[in-house]
Amino acid sequence: MEIARLSVQHPNLTAWVIDDFYANHEFFTPTYLRELRAKSQAINPHLAFLPLMYFGEMRPSFVEDYRGVIDGVVVAYLQDREEIERTWAILNDAPIPPHAELSYPWNKLSRAGDFGMASQSTTVLPANRYEVSFLERDDFYRADNRLPLQATAGR
Repeated sequence: MEIARLSVQHPNLTAWVIDDFYANHEFFTPTYLRELRAKSQAINPHLAFLPLMYFGEMRPSFVEDYRGVIDGVVVAYLQDREEIERTWAILNDAPIPPHAELSYPWNKLSRAGDFGMASQSTTVLPANRYEVSFLERDDFYRADNRLPLQATAGR
């Protein structure tokens, strides 16, 4: 409500952002945001809410759950053009380019013996050469905060 009051006094204040929004989405539920926005919009109906998200957090389920309580998103730290195109498609209800991902919850500790597995059946057509590509990416950093632990691709 304070941001909304400030936005009435300072017309250049047109939106507010919550950083690391998705990491806290269990707290900022659609129901809770609906309450926050109702209070904010009662003071300034033109003040927008734009949560900060990361490209990897943009999923159709998020858009479906939150479309009625946000005005847009600030999306940060893209890895490549594919992420931009995929995110644009998700936010605009366009067909989503095929994408497969295995992920582990960032806020849960792993233990020895934990693993993930996926399989895909396919028909192999006659060709001179076959290629399967995988991308592995880890966004956690070492204690010295300089280099990612892993960022490899294999064929």
